[in-house]
Amino acid sequence: MPLGISSNEVWSRAQANTKSRSEQKNDSYKWIEGKNASRALLTEGTEIIQIADRQADIFTFLYECISDGFSFLVRSKTNRIITISTDSDAKKEMLYEYMDNQPIIYTDQLSIESNSKRKAANFKVDIRKGRVVLSSPASRTRNMDAKKPRQLEVNAILEPRRQK
Repeated sequence: MPLGISSNEVWSRAQANTKSRSEQKNDSYKWIEGKNASRALLTEGTEIIQIADRQADIFTFLYECISDGFSFLVRSKTNRIITISTDSDAKKEMLYEYMDNQPIIYTDQLSIESNSKRKAANFKVDIRKGRVVLSSPASRTRNMDAKKPRQLEVNAILEPRRQK
């Protein structure tokens, strides 16, 4: 089972108003370009797992990963509104608050060594998971292809809170 990097690009971020740029000009789009470069290189039947930072937390990237059959692990950038479906109805909730109420699936202690910028610290780490539905942001929906879904169902894992 070989592991490796199939796409890598180094760039420096220009100082500009990122809210006003189109998605294709945004730093986040680099993740979509990397995903596409990986798809072009790898053969059918290859399991691809995209591991990405907060800049990849955009609906288009997640949608394209699912469409291409990629698995992904993306660190959340925003506390977005999610949809929770039950047998009787669906309700809206905030992602972080919903995840705070999910059962703990793993607990451990994490020790961080000191360096010139921080003191040593020990943290309790609680991991939680849940299945949620993400909706396409309104600002992107009006420009989306009508065939693309407006919602994605994904597994979420709560980033641990720092507890002394």
